[in-house]
Amino acid sequence: MSSPPPAPRPRVALVRGPFLNAAEYQSFRPLSEEFEVRPVAASHAGQLGDDASPEILRLPCLSARLLSAGPAGRVGAGLFRRAYGAGFFLAGLEEHLSSFDLVHTAETFHGFSVQPARLRRLLDTFRLVVPHWENLPFAHEELPQARAVKQTVRETADLFLATSKQAAVALELEGVEPERVRVIYPGIDLERFQPRPRDASLLSDWALPHDARLLLFVGRLVR
Repeated sequence: MSSPPPAPRPRVALVRGPFLNAAEYQSFRPLSEEFEVRPVAASHAGQLGDDASPEILRLPCLSARLLSAGPAGRVGAGLFRRAYGAGFFLAGLEEHLSSFDLVHTAETFHGFSVQPARLRRLLDTFRLVVPHWENLPFAHEELPQARAVKQTVRETADLFLATSKQAAVALELEGVEPERVRVIYPGIDLERFQPRPRDASLLSDWALPHDARLLLFVGRLVR
């Protein structure tokens, strides 16, 4: 007697536009046995470079192309955002999303987040999950068009994954109900990142004494 065919895995669209990167994507790879995860990235630039893996769906992104075109391109990208309330729209994204069970975007103010939100209002074929890093309430709302973009995402997303309590508070101050917000802190691989003996050769390279007290800052400085 033959065994029944395996149940199809739920399909997840990991929509990141030009921001798909290996550091984040590695957290989703272990899910491949239970879910079919399909990254959706910009066809131009992007933090995974020209990775042509067939699992990555690459779509044209005018904002990403303009930002890589020098000062004039950056001005053009700014004008595009003022006109449409957001940047980083992915051409043709909507036609790919109806076959997914879950769409996983990033932030409320990107074009590739409002695109599935608008489609979600028309179709009940997928659920929309939005990770949220921004911890300043009402950020990026200096224009009415931008406020409208964020409001569409805020009203439509089924679930927000805030990466800190401050990010969750920002969402709630913007009107998102607490029951649609979950705080999930970013994790690290403790097998790779743990205290280790001092590296004498590294100290030598930096001309530091072997007993120097070192402070390490991990993050970014943005004006």
